[in-house]
Amino acid sequence: WYMVEWAHSIGCILNIPSMVMGVTVLAAGTSIPDAMSSIVVAKQGMGDMAVANAVGSNVFDIWLGLGLPWLIYLPFVGGYQELDTQTLVPNMLILFGVLLLYISTIISAGWKLTAQMGKIYMFGYLIYAIYMIAFVWNLNVYNISPPPPDHDHGDHHYPPPPPPTK
Repeated sequence: WYMVEWAHSIGCILNIPSMVMGVTVLAAGTSIPDAMSSIVVAKQGMGDMAVANAVGSNVFDIWLGLGLPWLIYLPFVGGYQELDTQTLVPNMLILFGVLLLYISTIISAGWKLTAQMGKIYMFGYLIYAIYMIAFVWNLNVYNISPPPPDHDHGDHHYPPPPPPTK
């Protein structure tokens, strides 16, 4: 919880959209323990477990990491929450592309993990990070504006609106 709040606050201070902070800083921060676990088991010769850890972690994040909060929170706020498809759809397409790249490289390598695949995956993430930082944040290709203050939930990271004029 603190990491999310800190990332949100830092994003507000630096004027970085929440979505960019989420898919870069938060994603990396929460995935580092998984990556370390995969490195340890891969060094022990258990490549299958390293791959299973990465895949299982993503499945867990999508199904339980999203499903549980929605199950708990949404009944109290009207049963649904609208999503910004302007940024969601491109990110879902990127996720689908990553999955296709992963499947095709594994199959083309004869179901073997290679250092070349690691280079391809690292380069892919670098391109994704550059896309998020250069295009989504700096060039604002989706015209993302900072969220309004949520005074009901203690979110005072953005300056309050000016008082009404008489």
